[in-house]
Amino acid sequence: MFPYEKEKALGQLLAVTATMVTDFQQNLHLESTDATTAVLNPAIPELQSYLDKFSQLERSETVGQRKPDLPIAEIKAKYRQDTTQTKYVCKATVIEITPKRKWFYVTCPKCKGKVHLQRPEIPRFVCEDDGHVPNPSFMYCVNTTIKDESDEAKAVFFNEAMEQMLQKSCYDMVVKDGHIDPEIIPADIYQIRGKTAVLDISMKQDFSMKQDNSMAVNKASLTSAIIPATPDSKTSTKRTPASPGI
Repeated sequence: MFPYEKEKALGQLLAVTATMVTDFQQNLHLESTDATTAVLNPAIPELQSYLDKFSQLERSETVGQRKPDLPIAEIKAKYRQDTTQTKYVCKATVIEITPKRKWFYVTCPKCKGKVHLQRPEIPRFVCEDDGHVPNPSFMYCVNTTIKDESDEAKAVFFNEAMEQMLQKSCYDMVVKDGHIDPEIIPADIYQIRGKTAVLDISMKQDFSMKQDNSMAVNKASLTSAIIPATPDSKTSTKRTPASPGI
């Protein structure tokens, strides 16, 4: 039985010792016995540094609860009041793909830095630190406009979110499908227009734009958009009563 109340233990360091048990099939596993001990905030030199890190974690992430969906307008308002709070969740629809913006970039798998295309005809990618990169990583970065019932916002869908929206990797889009120009947006990218999703976003400060700060979309979970039913003209049209004698 856990000796501490969960609410008191959240954000604290718990050290547990247990007995290692070996079964007849030589499978090692931990088992709670009378010798099992649990100590909250044990006396170790690094204790305060660990507690400082825990204090920086958001409570909702600590207890495994998903943040509530917030309207875009409310997210903007909250961020204007507190720019240190950057992560939010919203449910929105992609209404526009921004033209003339690069839709992918390429990184070095070793240093994670961006690489540049040296020979387009091969193609050959080169990293400033690691030289020729035979197998670079292709990463989505699609600029969009998203909207909900409250407002709209500029949002950049990064790699994981775009893969979830398209069910296709950036590598497949670039290498297998042959869309090697990052400034020419493939038709497949435009397929996310009109799609509604629950978005994990991070607010981004963009001092080059006069409008509200943009959003970085890190994850996307597709959902069904609620579309009002179109009235049936045959059933909704009022009929004019026939005149007497007709």
